[in-house]
Amino acid sequence: NVDALQKMGFVATQVKDYNEARESYEKLIALDENDDMAHDLLANTLHKLGEEEAAKKHHELAIKLDPEYAPHYFNYANTLYDLGHTKEALEGYKKAYELDPSIEVAKEMIEKLEKSDD
Repeated sequence: NVDALQKMGFVATQVKDYNEARESYEKLIALDENDDMAHDLLANTLHKLGEEEAAKKHHELAIKLDPEYAPHYFNYANTLYDLGHTKEALEGYKKAYELDPSIEVAKEMIEKLEKSDD
C-alpha cells in the first residue's frame, strides 16, 4: 500500500535508517515509476547515503515528471551545492524561487551564492 510505504520511508528517514528508507522509496517507484515525489524522496535518501550519481538521476527524474513543483528544484540544488557544483546549484535555487517565492531559503541561497561569486 502506497501510504504505508510512504510512512515507512518517512519514519526510517527520521531515525536516520537510510537503507530502510531507500527500500520503501524504491518499492514506491516499483508501484508507479511516474511518482515524482517518490523519486525526489529516494534522491534525498541516496544523497544521505553518499550515492550522488544515483541521487542526481532521481532528482532529474522528479523534475522531468513534475517540472512545476518548486521543491524538486530546491532539493536538487541542495544536492548539487553539497557536491560543490555551485553554479548548477544557483540555477536550481533560482528556478525553485521563481516557481515558489515562499521558499525563503532558496532566496537566501541565491544571495549567498551570488555574493560569493563576486
